[in-house]
Amino acid sequence: MVLQLLGILLVLLGVIYVGFIVYALLFTNSQLFPAPPSSYVDNEKLLKIESPYGHPITAVHIEKPQAEYTLLYCHGNAEDLGSAKTNYTALSIRCGYNVLAFDYPSYGTSKGRATPRTVVQAAEMALNYLTETKGIPHNRIILYGRSLGGGPATDLASRFPVGGLILEQTFASVYRTVLPFRILPWDHFDNLSKIPKVQCPLFILHGGADYVVPPAHGRQLLNAASGPAVHLWVDYAGHGDHLLTTAGKRYWEMMSEFQKVVESGKTLT
Repeated sequence: MVLQLLGILLVLLGVIYVGFIVYALLFTNSQLFPAPPSSYVDNEKLLKIESPYGHPITAVHIEKPQAEYTLLYCHGNAEDLGSAKTNYTALSIRCGYNVLAFDYPSYGTSKGRATPRTVVQAAEMALNYLTETKGIPHNRIILYGRSLGGGPATDLASRFPVGGLILEQTFASVYRTVLPFRILPWDHFDNLSKIPKVQCPLFILHGGADYVVPPAHGRQLLNAASGPAVHLWVDYAGHGDHLLTTAGKRYWEMMSEFQKVVESGKTLT
């Protein structure tokens, strides 16, 4: 009787596991990339960054003549250049950064299809535009990833000698937002495994009331960091809250502290 019950339990677990695999294969992209209707239309102020992988991506480049650093802004999964504009323009104004913000494939007026691979490719093309077309050294570029954007930002920071990495409301990996441990042979945007490869200064921000990406994710990333790191936990902020607004003065104070860390380790190239 016990063996029969054990057999039934194993079969049920197997069915659940297979069902989870099927769900992950069929629905991950639609859940991960719910591109909203474009909040803007193409105009002469927008860039079209050509990509060898397919369609060009749409971008905005805010340039300030005296800026020492350029912020490469990777927005969240339900945003585009228009809806995220308040955030990246505020960072340019308050911190004095140049800013390059871009849309992933199928977001805004960028064409193509968003997948984990094409999103990283788009981010790399934006980075290459800064280094190759604009001649900006890697160590003068700070990557900013909000939520989903932390995936491509962390990937780039693990492979290129950038000046800094900022992660706002970012997950340890995609499937760890469903289960705290890994049960599939693959995952998407496995930031937890890439963070130890990031040598530049790191700034992690997370909301204490984030139930989409619980704050434990931010702590895991911080604990796995191998380079200098600062952090800001905003107690009552949820996932939909932009911490730039919710944290107020504390946000800008910590941005200043992070910038000091970045500048203390910069080298001329």
